[in-house]
Amino acid sequence: MVHSYKKRFVIITVAMIGLILTVVFSFLGFYVCRDKIHTLENTMNQALKPWNSQTFGQLEADSAIVPKTAENGQIKPDEKREGRRYDFFGNERIDNDSYTIATYVYDPSDGSVTVVTDADFIKDNELSEIISAVVDRSENYEKLKDYGLVYFKEQPMDSGVCKIALTRFSFFMTSFFKSLGVLVFFYLVLILAFVIVSKKLSSIAAKPMEEAIELEKKFVANVSHDLKTPITIILANNSILKSSPDSTVGDQMQWIESTDTASRDMLRMINEMLTFSLLDAEEHQIIFGKINASSCAERCVLQFESVAYDRNIRFDSDIDSDVYISATRDYTDRIFNSIIENAFKYEPNGGSIFTSLKIEKKKAVFTVRNYGSYISSEDLPHIFERFYRADKTRNEKKGHGLGLPIVMQITKHIGAKISVKSSVEEGTVFTVVFDISEK
Repeated sequence: MVHSYKKRFVIITVAMIGLILTVVFSFLGFYVCRDKIHTLENTMNQALKPWNSQTFGQLEADSAIVPKTAENGQIKPDEKREGRRYDFFGNERIDNDSYTIATYVYDPSDGSVTVVTDADFIKDNELSEIISAVVDRSENYEKLKDYGLVYFKEQPMDSGVCKIALTRFSFFMTSFFKSLGVLVFFYLVLILAFVIVSKKLSSIAAKPMEEAIELEKKFVANVSHDLKTPITIILANNSILKSSPDSTVGDQMQWIESTDTASRDMLRMINEMLTFSLLDAEEHQIIFGKINASSCAERCVLQFESVAYDRNIRFDSDIDSDVYISATRDYTDRIFNSIIENAFKYEPNGGSIFTSLKIEKKKAVFTVRNYGSYISSEDLPHIFERFYRADKTRNEKKGHGLGLPIVMQITKHIGAKISVKSSVEEGTVFTVVFDISEK
């Protein structure tokens, strides 16, 4: 069950994170694509910036290195430039950008084409067709699908010539896919990281479930044991009674009393579990009142005087008068009774127990100390867990392991706080802190 929960947790978490990452990286991919498109446009635009029509006319007349031109669509060969690339000013061009860009000038007056910077991907026999296709287009920046090229053209208002930049579309795609590959790599790395983190988180998230399942197993085992014992006693007593049908009630009184004790013990455990069910109910509401905690504490102390006398336990108390708290009488009695009863359960005969109720720092503090017993450091963190017993012998006379957990739940409901300290030297001290209420 826990393994299945962990698996579902990882799948759901990774699916949600993966969906978010997919959306985010899709937008990043779209942004990268748009950025590459604008970058290419700016790059091609910059390739046309270093020269203008006047400069071109002057260099065509004066420069020793004249760019090759085309008349009537035919490119004039320039043997000096073959195998090498030059810019319009006669300098050998070295491409430092990601794109190799060819630039041309088209003069519509005579149909001539001047090659300013050439490129290997432009064939001479296709140049005229490409230039014509570019000139006929209304867009200044667009893709030529038939030739696998991207063009950018500029036609100044004061000149009839048209400046054109061309580059291969595959250059753009190569650059885009490189960036896309980086995004995909980081996407996969993040997904893998989230898978690893989700597995760790699933173990953390499943820990309460594992503890709950373990607690449920203990609950079933403990309830089975605690119910089996009184039921076995009741069945055994009934068997004895049935075996002597002619006996009087007085003769069978010990079996009747044993059955009564076992039944009461079983009823007590059932009532405690019902109390837990009530306390756990979300709709359970408590109507608080001003409770005289001093009166409740004195009454509880008085009830255990006979137990202390019978077991030769010194039972002292120091209870301030007129200590009022904000709680309910039933819950207050339950807290005081349960803690004092727990002290008597574990205090050996001839020991000592001390109870006090004081006002400290505008709080009502109820304390019960038994000097002759202590709780080990191993058991101390678990004593408020349901059905937990520090005494592993499971002596039924010491209860079902529900008393202190019920007290813990009650204190939470009324806004009080319970704590415990225990050591060999000091014994065990239970402390409950209440909010005081005016008289």
